[in-house]
Amino acid sequence: MSPVVVACKLEGSARTYRGPMRSTVSGKMCQHWSSQSPHEHSYTDDTMYTDGSVELADNFCRNPDSEYNEGAWCYTMDPEKRWELCDVPLCRPRPGVELDAGVEKTNCFF
Repeated sequence: MSPVVVACKLEGSARTYRGPMRSTVSGKMCQHWSSQSPHEHSYTDDTMYTDGSVELADNFCRNPDSEYNEGAWCYTMDPEKRWELCDVPLCRPRPGVELDAGVEKTNCFF
């Protein structure tokens, strides 16, 4: 069974975030994780992504190594701006629901 995709982060670091956001806080489009242009990077190992592979991570906001505790981020398509945070909201559980990695999207407020 594959993990459920949620549109919010379950924790501050967003390490487990698998949502569809693909633009940064300032509206810049994210670079594909499998691409080395316009910014070269070393995030090429499939095991770094909760999606299962660098290809499946597409150009979504992610936190592939959890080193950055502020949340999901991405390299941008702007040659002048290497990377930027994404504004992924924190999941807030509905009353009586505990959140975990398999949380249903319908159990969160957005």
